[in-house]
Amino acid sequence: MFRFGVLSEPFAKATGLSLLPLYADTIAYSVGAFFGVQLLSRVLSPIVYPPYRTFPRKTRNSWDIRVVSMANCSALLPLVARCFRVNGSLAFDKAFATHPEPLRLSAIATG
Repeated sequence: MFRFGVLSEPFAKATGLSLLPLYADTIAYSVGAFFGVQLLSRVLSPIVYPPYRTFPRKTRNSWDIRVVSMANCSALLPLVARCFRVNGSLAFDKAFATHPEPLRLSAIATG
């Protein structure tokens, strides 16, 4: 498995983002997953909703972005609930979220 954390180390050192290498893999995989959802939307939307084929290109792209947004929200809501359940995760550092649970959530949302 490819490690994006190793690639991000020089950038992290140059910018002072010391935690970036720990979560670079999560960011990269979430980008890939959400691009996959967009491609899947382009394939399945005409099957599920036939008028999709008649939409202009800009409208189809907007439709696919909305599908990705719904998938993003569906993936993140359970993680947000988990952050509230983990004792002290939000009280640990509210400003910068340096507890692992909120950091994982931020990494997926960034992707």
